[in-house]
Amino acid sequence: MKRDSCASGKLASAFTPFLLVLAATACGPSPLADLPTNSSVYVEMPDGVRLAVDVWLPDDLGQRGRVPTLVSFTRYWRAPAATPTVEALELMRDAGYAFVIVDNRGSGASFGNREAVWSTCETRDYRHVVDWIAEQPWSNGNVASIGTSYLGNTAENATFDPSPHLKAAVARFTDFDWYASLLYPGGMRNLIITSDWGEGVMAMDQNRLRAERSGDNVLGRRPPDATWTGVKPVDADTTGALLAAAVAEHHNLHITDFFRDVHFRDQVPTASAMEDGCENMVTPYRFQEAAQRNAIPTFHWGSWMDAGTAAGVLARFASYDMPARYVIGAWTHGAYYDADPFKPRDTPVSPSVPGQFAQIFEFLEPYMLGGAPPDPLTPVLDYFTMGEDVWKRTASWPPTGSTTQEWYFGANGTLQRDPPANSAGRDRYRVTFEVGGGPETRWSTQLGGTEVFYGNRAAADSLLLTYTSPPLEEPLEITGHPVVEMSLATTHNDGAIIAYLEIVHADGSVTMITEGQLRLIHHALADSAPYPAFGPHHSYLEADALPMVPWEATRISFTMLPTSVLVKAGDRLRIAIAGHDRDTFERVPAEGEPLLTVYRNAAYPSLVRLPVVAR
Repeated sequence: MKRDSCASGKLASAFTPFLLVLAATACGPSPLADLPTNSSVYVEMPDGVRLAVDVWLPDDLGQRGRVPTLVSFTRYWRAPAATPTVEALELMRDAGYAFVIVDNRGSGASFGNREAVWSTCETRDYRHVVDWIAEQPWSNGNVASIGTSYLGNTAENATFDPSPHLKAAVARFTDFDWYASLLYPGGMRNLIITSDWGEGVMAMDQNRLRAERSGDNVLGRRPPDATWTGVKPVDADTTGALLAAAVAEHHNLHITDFFRDVHFRDQVPTASAMEDGCENMVTPYRFQEAAQRNAIPTFHWGSWMDAGTAAGVLARFASYDMPARYVIGAWTHGAYYDADPFKPRDTPVSPSVPGQFAQIFEFLEPYMLGGAPPDPLTPVLDYFTMGEDVWKRTASWPPTGSTTQEWYFGANGTLQRDPPANSAGRDRYRVTFEVGGGPETRWSTQLGGTEVFYGNRAAADSLLLTYTSPPLEEPLEITGHPVVEMSLATTHNDGAIIAYLEIVHADGSVTMITEGQLRLIHHALADSAPYPAFGPHHSYLEADALPMVPWEATRISFTMLPTSVLVKAGDRLRIAIAGHDRDTFERVPAEGEPLLTVYRNAAYPSLVRLPVVAR
């Protein structure tokens, strides 16, 4: 990174912990060298709420001169009382960046309260923090927001109402549509987030830590050997009185209690403009116009094996007209571990964390050093095809050469290319509520970036309704969003359907690839979608709820999570049908054991539409 060892400075802001610094306008020893490497202060927002802010400066600031800044906004404590060494932090400082991390209002050591998750009020704070950064004597005035998971969402949200000093954003593993991406995929309540995560962050807001559901560090993951005893006070708070006063103000929305009674999208106040009240959540898809208008270059990351993060990346890539770069790999949440289902569970992540940051720094450099404006950034997507172990690049989605193959449910648990010709084919399945995805899934990895490992699904499939193809005669690349269409009857007014796309190998072992789900009360199709759905779209609105008529065949269709996988010749495709996932979702219905009827005949066919790419 280019160094500015002769840059002029200015008087430090009154908020700063630093000594008043008047940098010389002529070359000579830089007073920046005397600034502390780490400092922690309060920064006051226009409404009087004070936010706790940690500042980390490069060790060689005196030689570098004023530097660009990366900023993260978190609700997971900007730092614990005993700060561990964090690899990402050291990588940023070594690359010549200052790093600033902020406890969002109502969390950590910050004052205020939280009326919603990702509220408009906390989002409006970001521009003021960026302005404050630009005023500091060590800042060159260029700031980029960065983060993973919740911090990734805040990094993107900062672009909707940006400070003029915000030059770029790096948003990793985010929730494009908080309802459908994570909290209620298919309209089904995700207990891992609405309950487990909710209880964990509520404890952190009160300066407590649930050991079994620990918070994340500055870029999304707590070091496994770190001991956290509480949030770090600011430097001036030598007695802890300010921290206690801040925590006392954290009268926050109780996430678990709130979402326990939520079933429909419109039961949650959601912002359509940044001026909306603090009870409104900011969900990125509703701010596409703002993102495009502000045109802050953004680097989006997602994974095929991480909840709905890949789906969100693809929705943006296919519809946004703005400078951006996109990448989808086969990683855990945050890309801390490899999650390619065809590799051993201990396979080192690729690229490594330093390799990932090398890509981030390459993306950021044109925007952060000043000088001539960079060349316009043309949107491009890099994605990884599992089973082939190959990275690919495309300028459009679906990729060039994509077509659709229909695979129909057939007699005796078969999956066939030909539509059924019989007039009475059907299968019955009694829902068992004792089955699940296991403890290491695309959903559980959202808590701290833990491993994704489904293992051999053969035993689990013995409790499900399965349809399996003959061995493939030639390799088949599936890249995109599979779509399930079923003719289904149930004995209850409501219920759930989960479909897993799997590969059965010659030795009988079964590999999980992707999944899709739908709460049956949401089965009505919407006339339009607010963003590309790449398949049938459901509104999840209360007015569109449509109970099932018991025993009546009903057309059910839903889009599975996207994937990119090469199925080898000799392997077989499988669709496995469940009515519950005990490890992830709320039980629907709350009582009873529904009997499902899956029709597979000429009048009422059931099938999966696979997006395939010619080879």
